[in-house]
Parts: sequence; structure tokens; C-alpha cells
Amino acid sequence: MLNSMARSTIIGAVLLSVMFVTPVALAQSPTVRPRVENRCARVVTRIDNTIARVEEKEVKVKEVFQKAADRLKEQGEKLQVKDPTAYETLSGYYNTLVNTYIGKISESFAVYKGSLESAQSMAQSGQCGSSDGAFKQAITDAKASHQQVKADVASAKNYYLEVIKPYRIDLRNQNRSDTGE
Repeated sequence: MLNSMARSTIIGAVLLSVMFVTPVALAQSPTVRPRVENRCARVVTRIDNTIARVEEKEVKVKEVFQKAADRLKEQGEKLQVKDPTAYETLSGYYNTLVNTYIGKISESFAVYKGSLESAQSMAQSGQCGSSDGAFKQAITDAKASHQQVKADVASAKNYYLEVIKPYRIDLRNQNRSDTGE
């Protein structure tokens, strides 16, 4: 039986040898080297997939807000003769939604896709592991752009839910009370 001090010394020596020998052995291993060399190719593929998802999401988000704006415009046109004040209010909401919020969302998506494409071009040129932090900065910029897209979409959604929807509900309730339903 070994005493506890001898056991801890042996265990420590084994752990140190594993820590220092294993990384060197893995770096020289023929199975690890191709994985390291293919890292940039995998990064390019992931960024390609992300860009495709962003483009799909952009189309869906724009469709949702454009449909909301179209319904708003349609409701305003129905009220143009009956209630000119409501028509003016709905027209203002429509213009704000289309010109401000949908435009801002389009801009944000363009910046986000541009930052992803910048990171992708760096990865395609092989700079994903040897760019002294430039590739990491490009990825960080893309993440910040993504946060801006999320904030702009949330802002448009809040505008619709807090301003437009309550007004439309009030108009609907007024029309119901006016007709006696």
C-alpha cells in the first residue's frame, strides 16, 4: 500500500504528463489536422446558412407588416366619406408604419446581411483563424447588427400593438354602436 502522499504524487505526475503530451500528440495526429484546416470552410457554410435564414426572415417580417399596413389603408379608405377625421388618422398611421418602421427594418436587415457577407468573405479568404482579431470583430459586428434588427422589429410591433390596434378596435366599436348592433 502506498501512503496518501505517494499516491497524490503519482496521480499528479500522470495528470501533468497527460496535459502536456496529449495536445502535442493530437496536433500531430493525422485526424486532427484536416479538421483544423477545414474550419474556415465550415464557417463559410454556417454563414451561408445564416444569410439564407436572414433573407427568409426578412421576407416574412416585411410581409407581416405590409399586410398590416394594407389592412390599415383599406379600413381608412372605407371610412374616407363616413369619417374624414378617422381617415386622416389612419392615413397618418399607415404612412408612419410604411415609411418609418418598414423602412427602418429594411435598412437594418441590409446592414445585418452586409456584416454577415463581410465576415463570410474574410472566412473564404482563410482569415477565420489568422486575422489578429479582425474576423472576430466582423462576427461581433454581425451580432450587433442582429440585435439592431430585433430592436427595430420589436419597435414596429410595439407601435402597431400600442397605437394602431387600439385605435382600430375603437373605430370598430364605434361603428358597431352607430349601427345599433
